[in-house]
Amino acid sequence: MVNEITERELIKNDLLVSGYTFREVAKLTKHLNTPDGHITSESMCRDLELDVARSLGMGWLVRHLMALAEGDNPVVAVAALEQLVKISIQTGVLLKPDLVFNNLS
Repeated sequence: MVNEITERELIKNDLLVSGYTFREVAKLTKHLNTPDGHITSESMCRDLELDVARSLGMGWLVRHLMALAEGDNPVVAVAALEQLVKISIQTGVLLKPDLVFNNLS
């Protein structure tokens, strides 16, 4: 049996992976518990706040993965490159292609 991951779970996971605490994640995602279709100016502000938090988190993650990929430990560098490639595939954006191709040669 395969459990489907909900959008809410993905959002919470993104924030936790980005370094937010459980308390911060709960605060940022609290508005997601409101009934669908009930849009207020407050919920729109919370959505924007959540989007900004997620965007900043991914940027942090990518920067750190790039630093690891450029590091001296080949095992860590390969693992970081693998994650960067996965992020690139999922987002459709090629992140610093010279980093990948220079490390492959």
